[in-house]
Amino acid sequence: MSNQINIMIMVDSIKALLDQSLEGNCVMVDDSPFPSKNQGGSKLVTSCVPYQKIHWTVKAVDVQTPVSIKEISFSSNPSEPRNNDNENLDALVWTGIVPRVGDHAVQYHYNLVLQIGKGEKSVLEIQTPALKILPGHY
Repeated sequence: MSNQINIMIMVDSIKALLDQSLEGNCVMVDDSPFPSKNQGGSKLVTSCVPYQKIHWTVKAVDVQTPVSIKEISFSSNPSEPRNNDNENLDALVWTGIVPRVGDHAVQYHYNLVLQIGKGEKSVLEIQTPALKILPGHY
């Protein structure tokens, strides 16, 4: 089993800015060795185990409009992932370690905030992705 899971976020930056929404304008996939749900949509549920490293990487479909990860936050989990470079506001990769949560599977939804280009309405977020932490596999 790999000690790292990669979550790729691909964004149609132009359409997301026009719609002012990531819903329907971003695709998320992962390489988890465990079954994940909703691959290829914005509601990805990544299955993982305690102590695995999670790497979120963002790519823009339109290369002329850059996209970066501004923030990832978990409302129900005190152990939030941190940007791998706190000085870099144009983060393309964020990294976190999955905490041990108990003896039952637990699902944590997170808020993904992306910066698309520059300007007043360039920060968009989506709140539906999740990590599903599986017990007993560590």
